[in-house]
Amino acid sequence: ASHSASAAALEARLKQEIAEAHERGRQEHAQLLARLQEVEEEKRRATQLHAQEKSMLVEEHNNAVELTKEQLRSELSEIHQQQVKAQMAAQTAEHDRLLRAQLQAQAVEHERLILQQRDAAAERIEALEGELTTLQGRLTQASAGTEPGAVSAEELKAQ
Repeated sequence: ASHSASAAALEARLKQEIAEAHERGRQEHAQLLARLQEVEEEKRRATQLHAQEKSMLVEEHNNAVELTKEQLRSELSEIHQQQVKAQMAAQTAEHDRLLRAQLQAQAVEHERLILQQRDAAAERIEALEGELTTLQGRLTQASAGTEPGAVSAEELKAQ
């Protein structure tokens, strides 16, 4: 009987140890499941945070690209405006040069015409002075009555 009692006690103790081991296993399993859920939640949050960071980086990149495009457009526009101004300045300078050349040519031509008119007037004055001298000589002879076929002073004036 003592052997049976000792076997029963041993069996009870083994059952108790098995039940305790089973309970520890169940608790460890529950703890592992809880830890697994925590890890999965951390992974989900990390994935979400990574997606948000990636989205923010993409947005920042896109904003930087747009800003760069705007800066380049602005710089290109400014360069174009400077080119237009430079072209207009060059055209104005060329126009001024042509206008100065034209005005100088007109001044030279005007001076040539003035000199031509002066020379023509001088020739006309010489011719008129010669005529005047001739007429004065004829008038003097006519007054003296020495020239054959002489005309009177009144007739000369009428001529």
